[in-house]
Amino acid sequence: MLPPVGRRQVEVRLQVGVHVKDVEWNRSDGGDSLTAHAIEALERYLTKAPVDHVRPLDGGAGHPRKMTLILQGGIGVAAKPGDSAQMMKQARREVAAWILAVELGLSHLVPATVLRQIPTSEDSGPGGIEGSAQILWPRFKTALAEAITPDECSADVSWPIAILDLLIANTDRKEDNWGTIDGLPRAVLIDHGHAFESADSHSMFVDRHREEPVPTALLDQIEAFGLNRNNSRLPTVLDAEESEAVFDRAATVLQYATLTIR
Repeated sequence: MLPPVGRRQVEVRLQVGVHVKDVEWNRSDGGDSLTAHAIEALERYLTKAPVDHVRPLDGGAGHPRKMTLILQGGIGVAAKPGDSAQMMKQARREVAAWILAVELGLSHLVPATVLRQIPTSEDSGPGGIEGSAQILWPRFKTALAEAITPDECSADVSWPIAILDLLIANTDRKEDNWGTIDGLPRAVLIDHGHAFESADSHSMFVDRHREEPVPTALLDQIEAFGLNRNNSRLPTVLDAEESEAVFDRAATVLQYATLTIR
């Protein structure tokens, strides 16, 4: 069984109309903090850093031309070119899942993801096609490879995933797109290109907790997310209808304090 993660202490200096830069999430289990300024700098690097190497990215299905980019500085990212209207929509949804995780104070679940120019081949030079670029989890092992299930995760691990999967209406959570970082006591997620497509989620994590009361700390985080609605970055990457649906689902969770979408 996966051991529980350390409790997350959420400090939210948030009122209606306050920008996300006034929000800071502090981790009591490591003493570090992730601020909006750090996120902004990380995203800027991922967007602008030159590409040193391009390699195919094997494994899984999904995007037919996904690739690994090694950015200047040694960071590896999974890149998915938006070389059709549907692929571009999926790339934007990958970014939206990261943005939502950040705005919920759950950035530990999803690797940083941005839109950037993706080379069309190893020797294509500068430029390329816009698409998503997501940091590759180090020493990542899928749940399929490790033969673990959501029921083997502690509630402290599975509940935040259930909240995220519900709000993104994830119908594609499978054993090959979640897993663990070797040696660390938490589960992490990848592949959200098919999120935001449905009215509800069929995630195995959501199903595990469907009729249970949502923990108070997570309700507080969802409430803070809703209060910051006017400053959310979700509308920059999602269609208006998709973005509105996220906040509607959040409001329903707050109203009933369960994961049932009525």
